[in-house]
Amino acid sequence: MNSFCYLTLLIAIIIHGIDGDRVEILVPKGSIAGEKYSLNDGHTLTRFLGIPYAKPPLEKLRYRRPVPIEKWNQTIEAFQWPNNCYQKPLIIHRYHNNNFVEDCLYLNIWSPNVNVNEQNLRPVLIWIHGGAFIGGGTSNVLFDLERLAVMADAITVSINYRLSGLGFFYSDQVDEIKGNQGLWDQVMALQWVNENIRYFGGNPNAITLMGESAGSWAVSLHILSPVSRNLFHNAMMMSGAANFYVTQKAEDLVPKTLDMMRTIGCATDDDKSITESVVK
Repeated sequence: MNSFCYLTLLIAIIIHGIDGDRVEILVPKGSIAGEKYSLNDGHTLTRFLGIPYAKPPLEKLRYRRPVPIEKWNQTIEAFQWPNNCYQKPLIIHRYHNNNFVEDCLYLNIWSPNVNVNEQNLRPVLIWIHGGAFIGGGTSNVLFDLERLAVMADAITVSINYRLSGLGFFYSDQVDEIKGNQGLWDQVMALQWVNENIRYFGGNPNAITLMGESAGSWAVSLHILSPVSRNLFHNAMMMSGAANFYVTQKAEDLVPKTLDMMRTIGCATDDDKSITESVVK
């Protein structure tokens, strides 16, 4: 174990000893505080909610691929369920956090024990939520991964990613806007986990990617993608795979995107392409 890992372990132990439920982890770009708590069955977990893994995709970053978050000076207080990515909420869904906004690129971590050495790191399970790529989020009450972390004795991670028109927006005229923003968000979250999960007690060499419905579609696409296939080691697909419904030709996306832009008043019948002016 290198000196940085030892320092991280020492800080986690000291702060937990001082403040009971508060646990602070030092990762290469800064510190993150979470909560250690007990379940009704006596198991204990440390939970980190709402860790940013990319810059907020706002203004000039809207519709673009995600940009890595920079180093931070103040401790990230990871105690609150993160906002969900912008969508049309469905009444059948229940959330710990009912906010739906563009600033939504966050992940959550549950760890049975953050105070471990390099020889005792636990396997990692990363969950990609479903919702047809138009809905869902990690604060959905169904996607609370604390019980899975206990049953599997593993580090569990859930990730938000952009949805619908903000997450799958294609332009035939703007080089930086070629669609699949939501999938690129997932790639960046996978990269973040690979770089940082050992500081939470997770083994970066034992990562399983799993998802249900649209989350399963995404897992199958990552299995096929040379960009992301080396960022995990096992996969679990539940009710879905990449097929003709999931994948579309670029030329077929332009009229669909234009229809959407006309509906919200950002394009007219005279617009035939997704230009920079239409995007703005």
